[in-house]
Amino acid sequence: MKVQKAFLKKRTGLVLCAVALGLVYILISKLSTNGKYKKASIKLEEIWGSTFSKNSTQLKDIHGTPSENKQLNDNVTLNNESRGYHPLNSIYFLKIHKTGSSTLQSILQRYGDIKNLSFALHASSNQLEYPQLFKKNFTMTLKAPYSRYDIICHHLRHSDEVFDVLKPEGKAITMLRKPTYNFISAFKYFDYWSKNCFGTHNIDKFLSTIESSTYKLTESGKCANRQLYDLGMEPTDAKNVTKVQKKIQEMDRMFDLVMISEYFNEGLILLKHLMNWSFDDIVYISKNVQAKKTTGIDVTYPKAYRKIRELNMGDEILYQYYNKTFWNIINDFGRERMNTELSQFNQVRDKIQRYCIEEEVNGTNKKLDQYNNPTWVPHKVNAYLLSKEGKDNATCRQLVTYEIAYTDYLRQKMNSLGYV
Repeated sequence: MKVQKAFLKKRTGLVLCAVALGLVYILISKLSTNGKYKKASIKLEEIWGSTFSKNSTQLKDIHGTPSENKQLNDNVTLNNESRGYHPLNSIYFLKIHKTGSSTLQSILQRYGDIKNLSFALHASSNQLEYPQLFKKNFTMTLKAPYSRYDIICHHLRHSDEVFDVLKPEGKAITMLRKPTYNFISAFKYFDYWSKNCFGTHNIDKFLSTIESSTYKLTESGKCANRQLYDLGMEPTDAKNVTKVQKKIQEMDRMFDLVMISEYFNEGLILLKHLMNWSFDDIVYISKNVQAKKTTGIDVTYPKAYRKIRELNMGDEILYQYYNKTFWNIINDFGRERMNTELSQFNQVRDKIQRYCIEEEVNGTNKKLDQYNNPTWVPHKVNAYLLSKEGKDNATCRQLVTYEIAYTDYLRQKMNSLGYV
């Protein structure tokens, strides 16, 4: 990985570390916004309701008056032009299932929406023909003079053809999750998958059964190592240690950053520096968070935990490698520096959460307004009721809108902008 290697090669001495960081900043500052895109002729209220047009305020209004902003770091506000704000606008995010990827996708959707960027979208689905390996004809055809997309962030199964539709200067990122928790989260969320693979979609029954010392957990086909599967590996190859290690080498060359779900905010800080973005660009409200957490099974079901870990050994090798790599990067970035930026970022998130959100509810809550459920909110996950102020605020509406609704809107906007 380009940025990760830039960090890891400069680990000795404060001077060498400073040089490495300097090189990274030069790298991520090369591409500036060229302003070539036309202004949107489609209005958000066409998708999210007529009340949206009452107040088009963005984050600068949520942050408060200038006197209030003095209490925060300069980076917290939207006044980025004065400090040389030249963000990179092209990125490929491989959205791996059940890794917290919907929240990161939401960040990228909002960023591209604000900048009027192009998204690689299917003509009708929110996925790009998953589980087929990606082919460039899965996306809508761009009109001249456009030939490549700015952002790819929807579910697909990776193949190198992705880079045939992404702008050549685009960065590539993905995110991994601890395999045992990834497996259980998928088990609970995808009923059809868990029942077909293991005969039940009841997670407590499943864990209790395999906790027995005499029960041997086996699977056939596509029931394990799902993170490697999304990365393009065949199920049989994911059980081969040598092939998994080769895949890791390919990923090192391919991805500029591999985030770790359990340290999501730390990963966002690294993403912020990779793309030369601001705190406002990476602010979020969590999406697709299941009501019942998957953590703690190692204590409650220790034997089941071990068996699930062994079943997903390919994913485990992958995760352990990139978890170690991730923390090596943070060490070279600087723990104190990271903690400082996390503190600043949390101030931004807390202020926006207080301003926008009245209540966090289940996706089945009947109080959910049309702006949060114009198409679909997953019934198994969280959703948000906006505050009185948030209902009339553009940013708040964007922050709580779920993937399918946002994708439908972006597809219409792309047509209106003349991209497709």
